[in-house]
Amino acid sequence: MRCAAERAGTAAEREEALWWRTITLRDAGRPHAAAAEARRYIAGMPSDSGAAQPGLVLGAALFETGDLAGAARAFESAGTSPAAYRRAHPYESARHRPWALTHCATVAAAQGDITRLRVRAESIAVNARASALGRDRRLPAYVWGLLLERTGQLQLAGGSGNGGPAPQLGQMPLSIVRGPALAAPQA
Repeated sequence: MRCAAERAGTAAEREEALWWRTITLRDAGRPHAAAAEARRYIAGMPSDSGAAQPGLVLGAALFETGDLAGAARAFESAGTSPAAYRRAHPYESARHRPWALTHCATVAAAQGDITRLRVRAESIAVNARASALGRDRRLPAYVWGLLLERTGQLQLAGGSGNGGPAPQLGQMPLSIVRGPALAAPQA
């Protein structure tokens, strides 16, 4: 059942209703339905919007369905904005890229791809420096922690973040995000 805002609201209200419906479906344990709603959400966005949120919410839903390759593609697209958008929104764009790459790194950890995880950590470090928010500069520590976990160096992984924030995939608890990396066979 669709809410009134989805049926008769303004374009912004319909967009927000789809966003919250997607989050609600994920929280309800229905990632396939959430992915379908995220695709609807993205289909209604202008192609030159540059907004990262649609790609992030789709990536999170796909990650939860187990479609890791699809999640990686969605996260990668979330970190890529058109040049006009980057010029008009430099601070927002500077935040999108390192967070999207961090989510890509989470997927790489779940896939056991150590090489991509190392490359992402270095790329995130470079991109995070452009952000005005200090917490974004701590994202590489999270990815290095994932790398330490995947390489069996769990004793070192616990302190790799220095108490910094660990990225979340929308409303996804950290234990779910990191669960596949911890549960997958070590490379």
